[in-house]
Amino acid sequence: MYKSKVIVKVGVELGSIALHGMQAERDWKFWREVNDQTPDLLDEEPIHTKSATVDTWAAALELLDKYPWATFYPVFVDPDFKQEILDAVKERLKDDSETSQSESLKRWRAVCGRGDYSKMLAQNRAAGSRMHVLDWLDGGLFIPSINEMILRPTEFFVPQSGKRMPKGWHDTNEALLGKRCGSLIDDDLNATILTWWLVNVRGANVPNWDLACEALYHGNRPALVPGGEKG
Repeated sequence: MYKSKVIVKVGVELGSIALHGMQAERDWKFWREVNDQTPDLLDEEPIHTKSATVDTWAAALELLDKYPWATFYPVFVDPDFKQEILDAVKERLKDDSETSQSESLKRWRAVCGRGDYSKMLAQNRAAGSRMHVLDWLDGGLFIPSINEMILRPTEFFVPQSGKRMPKGWHDTNEALLGKRCGSLIDDDLNATILTWWLVNVRGANVPNWDLACEALYHGNRPALVPGGEKG
């Protein structure tokens, strides 16, 4: 009896795409599975689809290529296929913009064991909750896991393409109330919240968050999901 295993899995908004494989006596069999939790927004059953089986690596990549999978967040890569997957990712990212390619490739290198983001920050800046948040953001499970926490009770969901601070080990800047929030909060609103939060703004220790990210309500109305406020 031959056992199947996940070759590669990527996280997408409210779902995942995975390539499965099973080694027979002389060759491999591959198929793609897609899980879509978007119907949860409408209180309907999630969608699960499975492709036909193919028997070559080239055909397996064609199954994945039905989607821009290399640009998604890698969740898992089987150790026996790390080099093949990384080579395929590089080939598919070469036509992307330089910035997008760099960020995506860093994530894939980390999952494939070809990078160490913890060395990008001084040791005292990558400890405790901050280190865990950065690992969470780059580990591939951030989108499905945060949506599992907030979707049912609030009907908000965090999109894969949504704005967030920090973005991961490649961009570790945290949202700073009243000062540095990127495009998460309008500048005027940011200043208003700061004066509401602090009685005396001048010289005060301005709070920042371990994580702040954009969320959508039923796919359109934006909101801010902050977490881990530090004074």
